[in-house]
Amino acid sequence: MAARAYGRLMAGGGGDPFDRHLFACVVALTQAEGRPLGDSLGLSAEEMAALVGTFFPHAPELLAGLDPDSQCGEAQTVDESALRSLLLRHRAAGAIEERWLAHVIARRAQAPRLLWQELGLSGRPDLCLILAFHFTELAACNHDDMRWKPFFRRQIELAGGLDCRATVDCAECRRNIRCFGPESGSSLLLATHMG
Repeated sequence: MAARAYGRLMAGGGGDPFDRHLFACVVALTQAEGRPLGDSLGLSAEEMAALVGTFFPHAPELLAGLDPDSQCGEAQTVDESALRSLLLRHRAAGAIEERWLAHVIARRAQAPRLLWQELGLSGRPDLCLILAFHFTELAACNHDDMRWKPFFRRQIELAGGLDCRATVDCAECRRNIRCFGPESGSSLLLATHMG
């Protein structure tokens, strides 16, 4: 179902093809999960309408059931708010797509799986490419190749004046594997299609 939805979203539409691919992945995955689109993406009804109008004007049904008065565009947790702020401060071009992307990444990063999986991508390289393109300066700071969620947490801590490395070096930390371990797994977009 998700792969079919992805294909339909990519078949028409506008906007940059790279960005359309990214948003099609996460929208198709969210639809397959059966969750409300705005809530799952961290976008208000107005932002969802703008995103759909830009990338998927041939799929207005994506807007069905969106409540214009809902608070789905508001951050649900302190962590989500902090990550959203971090990403917004580091947008490469200041484009509206980067604002939407900051909201989507911050919301999906709150889920337990690997971030690239939560975005419906095929692997970490896809996520690295997206971050390098849309959040260039921030992505370049990940020169140690940390997993993205721990990297974002570390950047938020550093911005707040905290440094976990001040007491323990990463190589000696008992949580090292959580920050630097391999990011293997299956694409959730593919898994919903096959399973």
